[in-house]
Amino acid sequence: MTKEQHLQHLEKMSRAVTGEVDYDNHWQVLKSMCDIAKPKNILELGFNRGSSCLMFLYASEAQIHSIDILPEIAVQSSLEEINKHFGDRFKYTTLDHKDIGGQIDNFKDKYDFVFIDGNHTYEGMLRDAKNAISMNAKYLGFDDYYHPAHSKDCHKIVEELGLEMVIEYKNYTGQALTINPNHQ
Repeated sequence: MTKEQHLQHLEKMSRAVTGEVDYDNHWQVLKSMCDIAKPKNILELGFNRGSSCLMFLYASEAQIHSIDILPEIAVQSSLEEINKHFGDRFKYTTLDHKDIGGQIDNFKDKYDFVFIDGNHTYEGMLRDAKNAISMNAKYLGFDDYYHPAHSKDCHKIVEELGLEMVIEYKNYTGQALTINPNHQ
């Protein structure tokens, strides 16, 4: 995906609720994660306006299920744009991530890669990572791994949960790709 293609999509999509993706860094990172993990089914925790989701769709052949607390009406133009081009590979669900734990059986063994980019509190990221492990996802990706406000928490979670580091991307706010040591 070229930067121009990405920007053309973004013009038609919903406004970002928080922060905007840095295309030049983010595209290379998400493409690299997909090249390494070769995912078939990605669960994206945190959609915002769908910029990362769009990149995952271009970077892989995977099915993408994005979950965010935002109601569909708040991201309607993003959903329309993504469905127009990738409707057969994309699903969006409005759900608070804290409610996933009570429905974990609905997610178990369905996703080989979970990308964590929702609630950036320690508790929120820890919960999302534990849920991804319970889902039996092989790979866990973390956004904002070197973000000044989140990096200590991200690093602590990776260490506490014994996740195996595959690669750290030390650009902009950084990302990390890890392996679930409990994956079967």
